[in-house]
Amino acid sequence: MNDKRVVLVEATIEQHGQAILVLMNDAILNSSALYDIEPRQPAFLQQWFEQKRQHGWPIIVAMRGDDVAGFGSYGQFRPFAANRFTVEHSLYVCKQHQGIGVGKHLLSELITRATHAGMRTMVAAIDSDNQASISLHLSQGFVYKGELQQVAYKFDRWLTTHWYQKLLNQD
Repeated sequence: MNDKRVVLVEATIEQHGQAILVLMNDAILNSSALYDIEPRQPAFLQQWFEQKRQHGWPIIVAMRGDDVAGFGSYGQFRPFAANRFTVEHSLYVCKQHQGIGVGKHLLSELITRATHAGMRTMVAAIDSDNQASISLHLSQGFVYKGELQQVAYKFDRWLTTHWYQKLLNQD
């Protein structure tokens, strides 16, 4: 691939859905980045895209040439009206595109969009083993807020979630 630039685009299920599903399922099967066990099916993806569309939540794809290098999105933190100004985000980067700034581009764009949407807080739940994601979030101004130990069981071991927060729209 000659073009190494990262270009962010709005994801569509038609153009990017299959690549997003592959990334999600790779995270499920090969990492502790996603606390699911069974691969997700196309029907899940259809519902996921629809939910994001209905709420105006972004799904952003990072392209490098013709490759989907990663994606990011955010959505509702908790299903209570009082939490309406807090979003939790997720982002995933293909293994072959890690370490070159794809995650930074995606996270920066998610922060910008959440800020422009009037959100007050962005939250990240990161597995304690995911040092690359922890470093990325710290570099973007997220602050460690604590951990929940042994909240998931995967790969024959207990997993711990670290919580990070970034305050937005501080007047």
